Amino acid sequence: MENTSVLYDFTDEQGASEALCAMNNFRMESSFCDVIICTEDGEEFSVHRLVLASVSAYFRAMFLTDMKESHETNITIRGVESQAMRCLIDFAYTSSLRITFSNIHSLLSAASLLQFLTVENACYDFLRSSINVNNSLEIWNLADLHGCTELLELAENFIRANFVAILKLADFNCLTLKQLEALFCHDKLNVPCESIVLFGALELIKYDLTNRLADLEHLLTHVRFPLMTRKFLMDTAAREELIMSSPACRQFVLEAIDYHLIPERRTKNRIPRAIPRDRLSRLLYVVGGEGRALYEVDNTNRKYVYIWSVLLQDSVPELSE
Repeated sequence: MENTSVLYDFTDEQGASEALCAMNNFRMESSFCDVIICTEDGEEFSVHRLVLASVSAYFRAMFLTDMKESHETNITIRGVESQAMRCLIDFAYTSSLRITFSNIHSLLSAASLLQFLTVENACYDFLRSSINVNNSLEIWNLADLHGCTELLELAENFIRANFVAILKLADFNCLTLKQLEALFCHDKLNVPCESIVLFGALELIKYDLTNRLADLEHLLTHVRFPLMTRKFLMDTAAREELIMSSPACRQFVLEAIDYHLIPERRTKNRIPRAIPRDRLSRLLYVVGGEGRALYEVDNTNRKYVYIWSVLLQDSVPELSE
């Protein structure tokens, strides 16, 4: 009598990948293909509906509904470059692709349109891991274009943290008013002194004076003039023609000068533009002395309290903007 309680569950762990590999070989030989995907530049790709529908919600909806494409054997996809389409089709059959800065624009656009969500997320991961000063503005624009909130926030934070270096990029002058205001108004804009923000705003306006002049007041609203020294305000800001030719901008400077001249008004009339920005790093400069560790307060992190002895009596010049 057979022992029916004995079971043997077998799984071919390579079966799925081998089946997909076979499907890819069929594609290469144009065997069993049931649809031809065409791009606007004339490229044609013989594929299997089943494979595309398994990885793309876009194609799944196209083939399973009553859309006219579900009955056609030649389907033209508009708005997708042939190279990007080739990458996506290859990915559908092989589960692998190579993302570079040369193909990220077209690939991300195509993956977003055709709803290859895995590829789209891979593109975002690539951009997140590759962000640097030179490409941060481009990544910021890409994230905004495709509505990737997480990447948008990451890029914006990176730009704020490296603002001084970002200012030197040619692409900085192409930012929109909305983007500039998002940077200038933020407390965490990392600048050693507020005059850098002012010079950045003025340089950008002068780069395209005809079209940007109307934005001057909006930008300077977010420049914190009271954080500048009185000397800088009077010698530089008050002599800038663009500022003084605008009644509203001129008032920003006069308000800041008044803030310095009459300190007792500061507590009564709190000016939002006088709120200090949060810097990523602050340095303490000590001139003409000698330090020694007085006692240790944190053995794990090797933190000490220092006592400082003055060796030379010397005047320290005032740090200005």
